[in-house]
Amino acid sequence: MNNKSIITKVKEKSSHLFYLNKLKTEVQFLNRNLTQLKENIVNTQKELHTHLKDIDFLKNN
Repeated sequence: MNNKSIITKVKEKSSHLFYLNKLKTEVQFLNRNLTQLKENIVNTQKELHTHLKDIDFLKNN
């Protein structure tokens, strides 16, 4: 392998690493958003449950 082909290979690998790191950052961002969405869903379910209990109570009294 000559120097030119080695340099080309290194540049290619460097470019791949750059995009992999970019993807990694995006995945981390999406995971944080997913976690927040899950928390929001759980909180919404709890609120809904509370409201349903209140409605049940009002219907029965």
